[in-house]
Amino acid sequence: MNGPEAIKYPRSMVLMPTGDVVVCDTWSHRVLCYSPGVAVPEVLAGKPNSAACTPEQMCFPSGIAFDAEGRLYVTDTNNHRVQCFLPGQTHGTTVAGSADGVAGAGLNELNMPTGLCIDSRDGSLLVADRMNGRVLRFPAEGGQQGEVVAGPKQQLARPWGVCQDATGAIYVSDERRCMVVKVEAPKPTASSPPSRLLPPQSAAFLAARADAAKQVPVPKEVDAPKQVPTPEEADAPKQVPMPTEADVAKQDPPPCSCDHNALD
Repeated sequence: MNGPEAIKYPRSMVLMPTGDVVVCDTWSHRVLCYSPGVAVPEVLAGKPNSAACTPEQMCFPSGIAFDAEGRLYVTDTNNHRVQCFLPGQTHGTTVAGSADGVAGAGLNELNMPTGLCIDSRDGSLLVADRMNGRVLRFPAEGGQQGEVVAGPKQQLARPWGVCQDATGAIYVSDERRCMVVKVEAPKPTASSPPSRLLPPQSAAFLAARADAAKQVPVPKEVDAPKQVPTPEEADAPKQVPMPTEADVAKQDPPPCSCDHNALD
């Protein structure tokens, strides 16, 4: 629990078709991959115990998802953005939100994003924009501007997780209202031809993930607003000191993984 290489308050995980377990190690600011029979996990994204707003670093990431070509998408919560990492690379590209870590409420901005999933029908990104009380959909591989697919109409307060069923219907967990909201499937976008979208269980997915980005295009990077960031209710320090064993022992109980103190 207290070692520098330990997992600290993970918020999400993905079980891969290969048997690998990918964990969003939130308080260590990284994403890890545990392979069967391998003792030491691989760092897919982030620098352990180092929080910042750079292409290689994150600050309290929450959600993870893979597209059909093996690209890893991460909601970099306290940097108010979604990062995309090509297979085999740890240098991320901002595909939604602010590359400079600035929160906002516009359709091209995010404020403490958490949950994330990819629509298998068209490859679009569904992002739980927590502090703005909405779910935004961005074009496949990211884009300049999103669209609201759930929000005030559904009376969302603090959406956290988001997923879809086989028909494309969206399910959103709202931690403030203590409920799960179902939204009928939105019409697929034209951002990505359906023929390109392969199910994660397919052999093509596994081959793409193993190919280390030889032919994977780099997503477009979002132009971030240049304004000076204003203090937000959930701003986190950019350099997070490691707690000592004595510090952790004093916590009764330890903070939960959703970090209510930082996010409420």
